[in-house]
Amino acid sequence: MKRKISSFLCLLLAAFMTFFAFACNKREQDNPTPEPPTEEHVHAYETVVVDPTCTAGGYTDHICACGNSYRDSETGALGHDYKTTLPVNDESHKSECFRCHIAQENGIGEHNFTPDGTGVKCSDCGFTVHSSQGLFFTLNSAGDGYNVSDGDFGSAVLVIPDEYNGKPVTGIEEGAFSNTLSWIRNIVLPKNLKSIESGAWSNFRANRVFFRGTLEDWCAVEFEDEKANPVYHSLSGELWIDGENVKKLDVPSGVTEIGNYAFAGCEGLEELILPETLVTVGERAFDGCVNLNKLSIPSSINSIEAAAFNGCPLENVTSNSNKFAVENNCFINKTEKTLLRGNSSGIIPSDGSITKIGDGAFENTSVRSVRIPDAVTEIGVNAFRNCDLLESVTFGNKIADIPNYAFDGCASLKKVVLPDSVKTVGNCAFQNCYALTSVTLGRGLTSIASASSSFFDFVSAFSGCDRLFEVYNLSSLTVTAGANTNGKVAKAAKDVYTSASDVSKITSTSDGLTFYGGSEPVLIGYEGLAETVVLPEKYEGKNYSVAAYAFYKNGTLKNVTVPKGVTKIGPAAFESCTVLEQVKIDAEITELSNKTFYGCENLTVVNLADGLKTVGVSAFEECSRLTSVGLPEGLTEIRERAFYGCKSLENIELPESLTLLGSTTASTSGFVFADCIALKSVTIPQGVTAVCRSTFSGCRSLSSVTMRGVVTVKGYAFRGCTALREVNMPSVTSVLSNAFIDCISLTKVTIPENAESIGNYAFYGCSALSSIELGDGLKSIGAAAFYGHKASSVYIPASVTTVGGQAFACGNSLETSPLTDIYCGASEKPDGYAEWWDYNGSGASPANVHWGAARP
Repeated sequence: MKRKISSFLCLLLAAFMTFFAFACNKREQDNPTPEPPTEEHVHAYETVVVDPTCTAGGYTDHICACGNSYRDSETGALGHDYKTTLPVNDESHKSECFRCHIAQENGIGEHNFTPDGTGVKCSDCGFTVHSSQGLFFTLNSAGDGYNVSDGDFGSAVLVIPDEYNGKPVTGIEEGAFSNTLSWIRNIVLPKNLKSIESGAWSNFRANRVFFRGTLEDWCAVEFEDEKANPVYHSLSGELWIDGENVKKLDVPSGVTEIGNYAFAGCEGLEELILPETLVTVGERAFDGCVNLNKLSIPSSINSIEAAAFNGCPLENVTSNSNKFAVENNCFINKTEKTLLRGNSSGIIPSDGSITKIGDGAFENTSVRSVRIPDAVTEIGVNAFRNCDLLESVTFGNKIADIPNYAFDGCASLKKVVLPDSVKTVGNCAFQNCYALTSVTLGRGLTSIASASSSFFDFVSAFSGCDRLFEVYNLSSLTVTAGANTNGKVAKAAKDVYTSASDVSKITSTSDGLTFYGGSEPVLIGYEGLAETVVLPEKYEGKNYSVAAYAFYKNGTLKNVTVPKGVTKIGPAAFESCTVLEQVKIDAEITELSNKTFYGCENLTVVNLADGLKTVGVSAFEECSRLTSVGLPEGLTEIRERAFYGCKSLENIELPESLTLLGSTTASTSGFVFADCIALKSVTIPQGVTAVCRSTFSGCRSLSSVTMRGVVTVKGYAFRGCTALREVNMPSVTSVLSNAFIDCISLTKVTIPENAESIGNYAFYGCSALSSIELGDGLKSIGAAAFYGHKASSVYIPASVTTVGGQAFACGNSLETSPLTDIYCGASEKPDGYAEWWDYNGSGASPANVHWGAARP
């Protein structure tokens, strides 16, 4: 009992103590002990200003030592300023941000040269060229001047001096630059130039042509033919004379003659003013001046030679001459009763004042319908050549001959009826009349120009008329369907009729589709105006094919679906359908024919059915807005130029089944993806063993390439891929000449051990190349193979027995050569090492060549 009471008292005491402690603590909190007074803290902020950059905004931070801070004065990022343009080489320059030196994406461009003293200067970056090395000269026959006889250099600018050895440079000989590498783009001609022979520029096309002499001098230059004039077929059609771009040509008083071909190809020429002293305008003097609209003929003119104004619109022509006049919008020679030049609204006079339509009279005009009067007895060569809007022609009854190329390239011409007066049809007279479906051969016809062999097939009168399905043969000629004879007039024919009353099998549906309705129906054309067309599953209950050029140059079609009932799509079926945007092919075809969608510049989406094995030559060439194409597994071949110029194509997945990319012919260029300037990366499947010539040339956004099974990289395969930084090619055995020329962003090259050869100029102009690794087993390195690199050292394996001249030269007028050491696995210099193999571009060999060296 006492124990229980003690325990109870202990518990009670503990409870009391707990309560007392709580009460004391509570009182302490309610009445805290005062702390001694302290001074109040005042923030002392240090100011830190952060300036904005190209990619990040700016601001000002205020920071106190106690850790307190705040930020104000915030600004946005400045963005890149790409005003600075730096020369890369003599062909191109690049743009960089002048603040952060980041290169502008797709900032590589060609120099914009204008005249500067004796040479040219880029107006964007200031790069100047005043002379060219590697020119060879021969004394002319008179002994008073020199001709350029040959040129051996790799520059993009050709500057021919005014003098050599104290005498004027007066001529350029035949084939002078035919062996020159093809990247020459600008030509500066000497002021004393008197003549240029044929074939001088046969291996390249110029961009601009600059002549340092006067306009009078240029008018007197003798060009052997059109192609001797470098402006003809030039990229820009620009001719600069004495520092001025020729747009308005005011020929000075005193000039009596404008020579043959003098201004051929001057596309920039818009107005021509001829002086009262002018007597003669030479043959094809203004051929191809496609913007020349205005012309006034002075009274002094006595002779205008053949096709002088071929290809000129000449919508505004006046004449003060008694010999030359303008009638019915046609420019005529009244003395010779010859129509010299017509235009889109020209009507051939029928009053007997015209008996001949001159050579090239309507060539390249937009005339749509022609009626040749009975008074006309002669048509000149090329008279209506490339009138691609010409739909109908009616011949007079006195025409005896249809001359060479008379209607060549009249792509809209549908039907031709030759009168009984016609006896002969010349070479290529109706070549490439793609819409031609019916021809009637008159009773007087005795011959149609034909090729003597397959090699000369291009001379046949009806070559390329792939839709010419019906021939009405009223002549005594033997014409057989499918035969190559008689100018291939019946090569594509399904029927040859011998009576004009025979009923045609060509009919049109209510929705504008035109069919040939034989045992194997063919869709041969479309004349509807619908934007969306779904082709029928069948025609008269039968599967059918789509003919070549069936929709050629259609201007309304935006969407098309090709159903399963279609068995084949012919070559160029949709070529130049410039508003076509989307295509769905459900047809189970095995081949997409050559040029199927060539020039469909608005095509963005293409869906291809399974079963496709081949994408043909130029199938999507110049489809500049095409962004993607789904290539089905099972596809084995993509032929040359298939996607050439598809500038918006960023990505493409090549199926593993692919075995051919380009051409099976060694001499044929690939150009499969050339100038696909948006394409960023490519993986080439294992089955493709060769990258053909120029396959990726000009793909300036391409930064990464993987070639898993590629054995050979051919010439120019990656030329000008200016963004290319990485190349994976583990199976390559040979890199041919010029394969990676001007890949200016390529920093590292690894040549695998199984590789045997590197061709001439293979990596020429790869100015960022700082690491070159050559595998053991390599045998030969071509001339200038790595010219322009910036590696400080190079190791050459002992297996290499041949090295070409300047193989590792860093020589470049734009930067200092960095090469200091070459390590050679061979104990001594092999016989196959050319003179100047180790030339570094600075005027002497590298300081250190180490023989018998181990790989660093």
